[in-house]
Amino acid sequence: MSLLDVMAIRSAHPLPRIAAASVKLFKAGNELKGCCPFHDDSSPSFTIFANGERFYCFGCGATGDVLDFVQRAHHVDIRTAAEMLCGGNLPSVDVAMPREVEPGPDRTDEALAIWRNAVSVQGTEAERYLRFRGIHIPIPASIRFARLRYGKRGPEHPCLIACVGSVDNKVVGIQRTYLNLAGTGKASVAKAKLSLGRVAGGAIRLAPAAAELVVCEGLEDGLTLMQELGRAVWVAAGASMLPKMQFPVGVRAVAIGGDGDDAGRKAAAAAARGFADRGLAARTFFPLEGHKDFNDELRGVAQ
Repeated sequence: MSLLDVMAIRSAHPLPRIAAASVKLFKAGNELKGCCPFHDDSSPSFTIFANGERFYCFGCGATGDVLDFVQRAHHVDIRTAAEMLCGGNLPSVDVAMPREVEPGPDRTDEALAIWRNAVSVQGTEAERYLRFRGIHIPIPASIRFARLRYGKRGPEHPCLIACVGSVDNKVVGIQRTYLNLAGTGKASVAKAKLSLGRVAGGAIRLAPAAAELVVCEGLEDGLTLMQELGRAVWVAAGASMLPKMQFPVGVRAVAIGGDGDDAGRKAAAAAARGFADRGLAARTFFPLEGHKDFNDELRGVAQ
């Protein structure tokens, strides 16, 4: 499929040149500064940085690249902003969508049935589990609760159910987290987290799509990051799924919160390379040294 070539547009239409049409800029070290065009600014709070590719206003919080600048200045969507910059001749890039051959039969219908029959987490073991893990923010609607057997003949367990959405935000699968009966931890089973359906390329959306997203591999980490950073976070259904995540048009920057171990760092690096190849601004960050993941860091659990 063909997507808007954001990298080509940024290169052909440098942000300093576009911004200079409405902002009087002056050089300050490696940055350019001026009064912000997006609010009543009497002292220079608008800054262009990152080699002229990004802007940020310390007054109103406006941020982004040249496309974001045009969108804000003219109150248009991203495609209209691109057309205004390119004169209608929009550059595109062909992107191969991942074609995953997942083991076993397609069990999407089974996943959808579980999701439809699941209930709100309020007052359930799933809510108790997340509160036990230090999560105090409202739990997103993409998380529900059910009681499920572990395997065909295993005992029934309380289960946290997270829906996995496709790039066009359709439910294509679920991730099940099997819990102990008290809801104070995961169940003592061979693998407490199991995915079901066509989850490759999808994401557990803890918040609506945004121009700048935070992504990570684990649900508890995703909720931790959303709670502590106040940012929109999406979660992959496991480390191997992180580089395969697909994003809708409008997402332009992705911050990848990786696990602190070797496997987590490798998965985050692979995701950053893959996202950058698709024209996204990508960076990685990790928990403080001594912690395996962000939820462990939140709870003070050492690696």
